[in-house]
Amino acid sequence: VNLGYRTQQQQNEMSKEDCRNTLIVELYEICNESIPTIQGYNSAQIIGKLYVARVLLDRHYRTLQELKSMSTDNQRNTIIVEAEIITPFSIKQLQGKSDIALAALVQDN
Repeated sequence: VNLGYRTQQQQNEMSKEDCRNTLIVELYEICNESIPTIQGYNSAQIIGKLYVARVLLDRHYRTLQELKSMSTDNQRNTIIVEAEIITPFSIKQLQGKSDIALAALVQDN
């Protein structure tokens, strides 16, 4: 998965552990959660949380400064609210989706 934090070549040259550590640091830099908290997430969760933050930033729903002050749960809630506005899905339906599904839904609309 390339969210724009590293080039494909850089990713190809990294070990799985280096990739995970890079994702941890990238998420740390775009939310208000601690490194130990982020380390508790599995890699798929970290990727999903980064994707949510990236879409919120790219779609101008939040600034980088705002994202840095938010928890990943708050970022998820924000993308759910935005998705409810631009898609036919209800809040309840959106809450049942994964972070990756939510981010893709908003990115594609």
